[in-house]
Amino acid sequence: MVNDQFLPFSCIKLDANFLSQQMGNEDIQLSDTVGAFICEQGEIKVLIGAEIYNIHAGDICFYMPSTLVRRLYVSDDLKGEALASNLGFIIPIVNRVIGIENQLYLRQHPCITLDSDQFELITLLTRELRERLEKVDLAAMSDEKRVIVVELLKSYAQTICYETINMLITNQPLSPLPKDHNDIVFQKFLISLYNHYRKERTVTFYADELCISPKYFSTIIKEKSGMTVLQWIVSLVISDSKQMLEYSDASIKEIAADMNFPTQTFFGKYFKQYVGISPKEYRLRVKRHNINDAGINKKLIQKIQQL
Repeated sequence: MVNDQFLPFSCIKLDANFLSQQMGNEDIQLSDTVGAFICEQGEIKVLIGAEIYNIHAGDICFYMPSTLVRRLYVSDDLKGEALASNLGFIIPIVNRVIGIENQLYLRQHPCITLDSDQFELITLLTRELRERLEKVDLAAMSDEKRVIVVELLKSYAQTICYETINMLITNQPLSPLPKDHNDIVFQKFLISLYNHYRKERTVTFYADELCISPKYFSTIIKEKSGMTVLQWIVSLVISDSKQMLEYSDASIKEIAADMNFPTQTFFGKYFKQYVGISPKEYRLRVKRHNINDAGINKKLIQKIQQL
């Protein structure tokens, strides 16, 4: 059953056939949620950011918001469980046990290999959650019963999250650090950014959201993440723009409006400034399947680093 309107997460069985039929032939997809793929069989090679990862049976791979994930290779026998959660659900859970520095470390080291006991446990938990989600029909329930079942499912998903974090720390110790005021500022910024980046692209807006001066705010974000506020904003805006250019039939004018740019021309200049080509050319290259992402991504990284 489809329960997306009631739950802040999803769990699906993913295989080569699903990737081909449900996700089409496009290689790149924008991940605007937090998620993980547990590989049970076969192999998948992906480009996450600027790094290539080969994921085999027994591996678990995570993706973070604003991360572009490209499928480079998928074996015919690929099978696994895929989890996805919105930021509002997962962040409070993660914040209870690991600090921002370690969350950033996980963003840079998204794949680990599980031992046999860990692999058996995580596949059992995710499979049970998926099967329960497939059976339950929240829309058909009374309000009273739905509240109970939703909370039960959320609790189960939280358990999977904590078990996964435990495995991460066991397999690649993260040396958890205590959270301080600056950690909290950075966490709140990320949540605000993912809620407002389509409309707000100024440092002042996000500083005002947190009731601190833009200068102090900028210092905190740079210190905690290694990226400036503008780098975070541009990265997310460009990633989302690429997503719409690749996967939607919306015109460039409509995309510009969705991203709250005053005109299509302004959007085009913004996009070209960081990507190196116009939105129209980017879309044409994708459709011709000859887009040189290595060069484009390199240019994008260089432009963002200059902010």
